Amino acid sequence: MIFYKKGRVQARIDISPLIDVVLSLVIFFILSTTFIQRHGLKLDLPKSKTGDISQEAKIMINVDRQGGIYLDKIKVQDDELRGVLEDRLKQVTDKKVIIRADEKVDYGRVVKVMDIIKESGAQGLTIATTKRE
Repeated sequence: MIFYKKGRVQARIDISPLIDVVLSLVIFFILSTTFIQRHGLKLDLPKSKTGDISQEAKIMINVDRQGGIYLDKIKVQDDELRGVLEDRLKQVTDKKVIIRADEKVDYGRVVKVMDIIKESGAQGLTIATTKRE
């Protein structure tokens, strides 16, 4: 009796469906990622336990490390801040203002800016911080 060897069938794993799924997941995560929008200036904000910034305010005032004042990314001088801010407050319905001051800026400088904001008629004032870990 003669036995013939049958050709062995080699098992193969087809990975093309796996590649399709992985590529689809990568595309999904890239498209669904939300990017945090930073507000122009590089500031080291003070830390606090509740470091959420309200996005309701339409007016943002930045005070950089050297004490420079920026109203909506436009540099203004101390003497013109009040007038420019009053005009800006007339344009918006929500009269809330956020101050983003660098943590190294002089405390008296921030208080001076806060006084100008209150004198110009703002109804709400928030100091932006980052969340302490």
